[in-house]
Amino acid sequence: MARYSLVHEGEEIEVEVEWVGDGYRATIGQNSWKVKPAFSEATAASPGKQTAVEDDCEVRSASSEVTEISSPIAGKVMEIYVAPGDSVTSGEDLLNLEAMKLESKIPAPMAAEVDSIHVSEGESVEEGQKLITLKGV
Repeated sequence: MARYSLVHEGEEIEVEVEWVGDGYRATIGQNSWKVKPAFSEATAASPGKQTAVEDDCEVRSASSEVTEISSPIAGKVMEIYVAPGDSVTSGEDLLNLEAMKLESKIPAPMAAEVDSIHVSEGESVEEGQKLITLKGV
């Protein structure tokens, strides 16, 4: 999960952003919204740059940002496709989870380097459990 500070009309707002399945959940206080990923090298924000946020917003990361990928569901890790140090592209599959006989591939939300893997193949995981940590490139 990543935390951001936004300034809106002079007021600082804390936002938590977490990868959940096919998108992100942005949380401000008790309110949460699902947002669509919109990553490209052109959308990486510079540290300290203010970015406008709208209802259908893009999630942007600073290039040195660490992003934690959490499990969107409880299940079993069937296969891990990456290793620490690997470079991944936006949308590239990181691992495969199985829940109730259905498999779900978890993609990278952005181009990044795999910093660490917190699970192993065959391990059962809970919803929200940290799976992989990525570091922006």
